[in-house]
Amino acid sequence: MESVILLIGTIGGILAIPVGYITAKMTASSQKESKEIEARGPEWESFLEQVRKENDRATERMEEHFGGQIKKLADKVERLEAWKQRMSTKYNLSIAVIARWHRKYPHDDLVKNTPQEIREDLPAYWPRDEPN
Repeated sequence: MESVILLIGTIGGILAIPVGYITAKMTASSQKESKEIEARGPEWESFLEQVRKENDRATERMEEHFGGQIKKLADKVERLEAWKQRMSTKYNLSIAVIARWHRKYPHDDLVKNTPQEIREDLPAYWPRDEPN
């Protein structure tokens, strides 16, 4: 029985040597990688700082170059929208006046010669709208 225990102990000791060696190699390798990463950390920080600065400069240049143009275009759009609203109101009022004219004077030459583009926007003519 003693010889079996001695044999198991010997085999265990023999197997422990390569396992210990592999563990030591892996530990050394991971420590080496950690040191390399730590050593390169400041390099990466410096690189990222340079990228951020260049981004800021590019943003400033774009703002200088396009900022005024964007403001001008926004102002122009605002003016055009206001103009469109005024013209739309005037157009709708004009169509209402023309429609009343059509109802009041259905046989007038002006009514007969109304441009087709305007006729399309006029309300349909109803006989009950005919003046007395």
